[in-house]
Amino acid sequence: MAGFLHSLTVSFLFISILILSIGLNIVWKSKHYCSNDIRYIILIAILASVFHVMSILLHNEKLVLLFMNLFSASFSWLVLYFKKFSNKYTKSGHEIKLVVIGCYIYCIIETIAFIINTFYPLYFTLTITEFQGEAFYKINSSRSSLYTLHLLFSYILIFLILIENIFAIIKSPKLYKRKYVEVLLAFIIPVFIDMLYVFTRFQVDISVFAFGIGGIILEYFAIFYSPSEVRKGMLFNVFDDTDVGVVCFDKDGSAIFVNNQIRELFNISVDTNDFSRLENYFITWQQEHPEWKENQLIKWDESFERGGKLHYYEVSFSVLLDDKKMYLGSYFIIQDNTDLMNKLNEQRYLATHDYLTGVYNRETFYKKVAKVFAEQPDRDFIIITSNIKGFKLINDVFGQSAGDKILKQIANALKTLSKESSIYARLHSDCFVLCMPAERYDEKWFLDMAYQSVSVDGSDIYRIRMAIGVYVVTNKSLPVSVMCDRSLLALASIKSDYSKSIAYYSDEMRDHAIQEQNIAALLEKAMEKEQFTIFLQPQLDLNGKLFGAEALVRWFQPEKGLVMPIDFISIFEKTGSIAKLDYCVWEMACKTLRRWKDEGRKDCCISVNISPKDFYFTDVFEDITSLVKKYNIEPSMLNLEITESAIMFDLEKQLNLLKKLQDFGFKIEMDDFGSGYSSLNSLKDITVDYLKLDMAFLATTNNTERSKKIIRIILQMAKELELPVITEGVETEEQLNFMKSAGGKLFQGHYFSKPLPVSEFEEKYLPLDPVSKKA
Repeated sequence: MAGFLHSLTVSFLFISILILSIGLNIVWKSKHYCSNDIRYIILIAILASVFHVMSILLHNEKLVLLFMNLFSASFSWLVLYFKKFSNKYTKSGHEIKLVVIGCYIYCIIETIAFIINTFYPLYFTLTITEFQGEAFYKINSSRSSLYTLHLLFSYILIFLILIENIFAIIKSPKLYKRKYVEVLLAFIIPVFIDMLYVFTRFQVDISVFAFGIGGIILEYFAIFYSPSEVRKGMLFNVFDDTDVGVVCFDKDGSAIFVNNQIRELFNISVDTNDFSRLENYFITWQQEHPEWKENQLIKWDESFERGGKLHYYEVSFSVLLDDKKMYLGSYFIIQDNTDLMNKLNEQRYLATHDYLTGVYNRETFYKKVAKVFAEQPDRDFIIITSNIKGFKLINDVFGQSAGDKILKQIANALKTLSKESSIYARLHSDCFVLCMPAERYDEKWFLDMAYQSVSVDGSDIYRIRMAIGVYVVTNKSLPVSVMCDRSLLALASIKSDYSKSIAYYSDEMRDHAIQEQNIAALLEKAMEKEQFTIFLQPQLDLNGKLFGAEALVRWFQPEKGLVMPIDFISIFEKTGSIAKLDYCVWEMACKTLRRWKDEGRKDCCISVNISPKDFYFTDVFEDITSLVKKYNIEPSMLNLEITESAIMFDLEKQLNLLKKLQDFGFKIEMDDFGSGYSSLNSLKDITVDYLKLDMAFLATTNNTERSKKIIRIILQMAKELELPVITEGVETEEQLNFMKSAGGKLFQGHYFSKPLPVSEFEEKYLPLDPVSKKA
């Protein structure tokens, strides 16, 4: 049967086996997740080609039939491994193990059956046909159901492979579609060749070789080309998605890659891909920076307007060299740092400026003023501080946004005043500071500024009053912060004085402030050494009978002797230390009451003061109730004096507190009645046990007759309310007689007795009876 066509076919198959072997050797080294299935595809294709060659070269019909059977059986194995490859490559889901095992069992049984077919016809027999004058063995499978099953099994797998790849193409992103299309084409071509052989009179079956070549193509696309293309496409997408602009140039200076950010920056249309602007820029840049040849990396910053806004860029240029240091090309990376720079600029601004008003902050003011003083040592300057009287009330009434608006208006007023060498800032809250040359200072301008009309909600005009402190700089070597403190000392001296708007610093203010600090610093040690004590001032009725006493604190300093409350109470109130002192007085009063009880003295209640700040810094109820429990005294023996101003803030809360104290057994005295801003209104809301009316009410007016009428009305009103009134500050017999005629029944004052040490008070008003003394 040998002839030219046979020789050509055998030669072709030998060449195919060689090609397939080379492909097998390449794929054998690969660690791709699909490599194992491709190895089997190529290996089976090699074996099938060998079987085909043997069936052509041999002349023994039985041997030819044997190799034709092995060749046919290899086809099922080939398609099976194509299916396994397709399932992995398309990631179509996990293979069902029972189906996979069934396919393997079927192929094994079929292979055995094909071998049996050599001796007993089950699938096909051989017939001799002529083609181009040469005889060929051809399979005769007419009326063979097993051969039909063989084809059906193979084509079902082929159909599933096609479906898997088509679905993968449909559902995959554009970037991945191509890799499935290429694999699908590599599979369809050998299937078409096989069908050509099966359903036509074509004499030479090269379908297995085609499948082998398909395996090599799969190897190329699946293991080498497609991953590379996907990586390349992925990198392109990454570069397009990043905020960084990237442009690459080849060794001739032509732009070969541009991402979207560069397109946007240089207005390059996707349709035209005109890179001429980029290439011209690159040429110009190379000419301006000849050092690029010696540097593999160059970095610099650029800024320019884009879209009406200033943009900041960090640009880096890199050179690409091969392993022999030959120039391959270069690329630019352009990072838009606009947001970062804006944030940094904002942080720098906030580090030096007040966030609300936009003027300098405290630290920047100190630095700027120190710099001006150093630059102008012979020029005179003044430091001016200001704040708004009652600013907290403005925030409470109109809201914080209205307060902020006022602060901005004041800052704008300072800006209009500021000229050369003038520096202004916001120190804190409503406190502003200005440093200006002394020759430009105009007191009248600042007096006008101290009485400003401002709009708080766009329509309503609110008149504010400001306190202004002025410090004339006499010693520029002082820290600027100290200069500001001196100006603030002047300001503090008139902060609560609505008759004054401007105050000038003097050394006496500093000395007074230092004295106050020294006194405040002595409090803790004075309490430890028990330097504080109480004096008692008696409270008497119309018949001169004692019914109570008020505890008044005194401070015995070893160096100075007796220090009166007027010299330290206001200081402790400023520093907040008054709460500790008040607690000390309460405890001394409780100790005294306990001792009187133990000594058998007659009952006498003691009144103690509760300062306004006690309500802020301590738990008044807890502190006082714990003291009466500690010393086991009756709460009714410890009267509590409050001022109406102490409870007007957060009135509802303070009223609840007073009720709790009264329910516990304490008597409440309203001190300094009539000196508050709405005494009658507070009396309407506040339930107290005693009113204390100060005779100083008469001394503060020239119209004493009018004041006397008011006192009579108050006493009459208190009588109607069944509210006892204690008149304190009675200094003369005339005052006493008037108060008696007006209806007063309880009195306290120097006319009767000055505040006495406890021992003297006891001796005069609470002497021990003879029985108690003997005991």
